[in-house]
Amino acid sequence: MGTWGDNPKSIDHELAHAFFFAYPEYRREALEIVGDIDPEVIARVHAQFARSGGYHPSVYDDEVHAGALASLERWGKRGDDVDGLLWARAELELLFDRYLMVNSL
Repeated sequence: MGTWGDNPKSIDHELAHAFFFAYPEYRREALEIVGDIDPEVIARVHAQFARSGGYHPSVYDDEVHAGALASLERWGKRGDDVDGLLWARAELELLFDRYLMVNSL
């Protein structure tokens, strides 16, 4: 696992990806949260991923989950509208923290 830049939340973003693929229950709960995000907001985020050229559509929901959890500040700085993701971040933080505590014992 690797990160770059000076964002201290980068490791949380990468750990969120790890939890998403390692723990089916985490993935299910994360997808429930992502599924409750306003479809217009999701469409804008997916369009940004498509423009970046760095993501396959099969990972968009995982990227929404990890980005909403730990990358909203960076997304906001680049001009993305993140207001529709703030509530999801709060829910994803609770989920992430629960799995982080279990896996740090």
